[in-house]
Amino acid sequence: METPLSEQLIFLLADHLSFAVSTKMAGKYSPSLILQEIRLLYPLEYSIGVFARKLVNEKVGVLLAEDEEGFVALHIVNSNTDKQKGSALEVVNLAQKTLELVRKHYSIIDEQSFEFTRFLVHIKFLAQRVLNQLSSKNLRVEEFAKSLTQRDEKLAKVISEVSDYVREFHGYHMSKEEEVYLMLHVLRITEEGGG
Repeated sequence: METPLSEQLIFLLADHLSFAVSTKMAGKYSPSLILQEIRLLYPLEYSIGVFARKLVNEKVGVLLAEDEEGFVALHIVNSNTDKQKGSALEVVNLAQKTLELVRKHYSIIDEQSFEFTRFLVHIKFLAQRVLNQLSSKNLRVEEFAKSLTQRDEKLAKVISEVSDYVREFHGYHMSKEEEVYLMLHVLRITEEGGG
């Protein structure tokens, strides 16, 4: 990895993996409800988590739950010393809430598709802008937004709900450009959009 990481990461990972082994040996299990999102939003860090889980199995003889791959990935992302404000968990939580709001109105065709992965990457960057209060503006998108929402009333509703959630819980006002990008990605991953 070319990203600068905190010098404390090795201790955090050792502590976490030690606790995970102890928990597993005691027959306890703490599932990760965000494993899929972590896997898709942070693929490099997740691959390191996969490696760490295999290494623990080889060296210690304890096969940790697959969820541990995601927990290791979150530790790595959060130890990035170049990072802006907002933890990986906050990004994942915002992505999860956005997905929840989209699913409330639409059926997502294929969560393993390239379009779905692009949607999650877009949500990741949106979340980073939200958490760092960095607005993205382009005044030429007004007509395009109007055209998209006239085509599909549910689309306007879901975008409005996501925008309201972001404003209420993160104090960030999504620009029209951000709303249009989100609209396009929602249409790509849903039946209504012809995904």
